[in-house]
Amino acid sequence: MKITVNDKNEVIGFVNTGGLRNSLDVDDNNVPIKFKEEFEPRKFVFTNGEIKYNNNFEKEDDSNTPSQQTATDLSDEELRGMVASMQMQVTQVNILAMELK
Repeated sequence: MKITVNDKNEVIGFVNTGGLRNSLDVDDNNVPIKFKEEFEPRKFVFTNGEIKYNNNFEKEDDSNTPSQQTATDLSDEELRGMVASMQMQVTQVNILAMELK
């Protein structure tokens, strides 16, 4: 798994496949069981190679800021890079599958 963190080591994004700019690799054994189901930006912190619950986490009131962008919003360039990376991976899988036939 790859994660991105802010300056307080709070996890603000993650991917299982592909990549994120300035991401950190985390072993799946160092991730809480319900991380994916419960994920919210800043709800978890990354310390000593492990993802743990953030004791200082407070849920934001989204009703007051409906149009404000969050830290997880990505630029067009980053999204294009992610799509290109995923397309390369799909192409590689297709080539391997064709070689097996």
